[in-house]
Amino acid sequence: MARIYYADYYAKKAFDRELFISILEKVLEIPADVTPELTLLNTVAHSKAKKMLNQVDEYF
Repeated sequence: MARIYYADYYAKKAFDRELFISILEKVLEIPADVTPELTLLNTVAHSKAKKMLNQVDEYF
């Protein structure tokens, strides 16, 4: 989730589209179930990353 916040609160505010996209793509590269106790959190992060990537043209 830290990367989601970094993309949302830093990259978006700095108008750095490439950084924004690369951060969110890194989130999606990590399997949601890589750590059993973080599966739910990672699933939520995946969902948010996908939504944010679909809205990238609205942000920039």
